[in-house]
Amino acid sequence: MLSGAVALLTGAATAPLARAAEACGGFRWDVAAEMALFRGSAIPVVAGRSPSPAPLLDVGRLYAVALAPQGDVELAAPPAKPMLADGAHAGILRIQVPAAGRYRVSQDAHFWVDVLQAGKLLPSVDFQGSIGCEPQKVVMFDMPAGSEILVQFSGSAQAVVRVAVTAAG
Repeated sequence: MLSGAVALLTGAATAPLARAAEACGGFRWDVAAEMALFRGSAIPVVAGRSPSPAPLLDVGRLYAVALAPQGDVELAAPPAKPMLADGAHAGILRIQVPAAGRYRVSQDAHFWVDVLQAGKLLPSVDFQGSIGCEPQKVVMFDMPAGSEILVQFSGSAQAVVRVAVTAAG
């Protein structure tokens, strides 16, 4: 009887993980590291309303980012994609990448992300999304080391979003 209860509890505990893994099966890349971050606690941060003084984030950490009404944000550059106007939210963050390479910006919802270096948009290398997965959207960029990188979000229907920047494995 005890073994049956343990099996039932074990199954109940692993069922959400199995559903999450199944929902994330739509990714062509291995997003296990990003999924692990999104299962953890997020560090709260308020996004900048302009490039300076946008908060500095660490690579490899999950953040709960409070965005501002989009009309109140002075974006560093026009978004590469037209954005929602009414009721949308936006914000700007900074990162320092430890080494030149390919990095992923992972998000818990679908909204636009631009990455800039020295005021110029860096083109995305690729992106993927999987509804029902956390992260829901992952965008990959090649980023240079030793310089400040701006990450700007726009067109978010949500005022608080969860975001992580990770090195692509």
